[in-house]
Amino acid sequence: MNDSSIMILPSKYVTIDNTTRKGTITLQNNVLSGGAYKIRTTSPKDYSVRPNIGIIKPLQTITINVILQSECTSKNHKFMVEVYDFDYKKSVDEFKKVLREGNLKAVCTKILFVEDKQVSKPVVTEDNEFIYQCCTAVVVAVLFFYAVKNLLTL
Repeated sequence: MNDSSIMILPSKYVTIDNTTRKGTITLQNNVLSGGAYKIRTTSPKDYSVRPNIGIIKPLQTITINVILQSECTSKNHKFMVEVYDFDYKKSVDEFKKVLREGNLKAVCTKILFVEDKQVSKPVVTEDNEFIYQCCTAVVVAVLFFYAVKNLLTL
């Protein structure tokens, strides 16, 4: 496994939606060998990253959920995605043990920055309100017309 075997998406910024307070990181394995990964953050108290450690099988794509926990803004926070050459047939617990022992070096490390996604809300203006009222009046008039027509044909 080399550093281009697993594609890490997004490539630079994890986008956190301000409404849902969620974002995602995707790991896409493009080869017939597996590996393992670990994701760290500069603000572990502010984010829930699930799963933050795991095994990735050949040709597998994994979506990792990033949830902003606290009421803080996500400015200047970073995530480090580390990919390891590890036997994908082994368990996550075995991977954790090897990591604790320090016997494994990452073959790929990528830093992702956090970016807020501002959700734009529709702006209601007097013009929009007038158009809404006109459309409602037209719909009511059409429904009234069909109701009267149906009554007369009975």
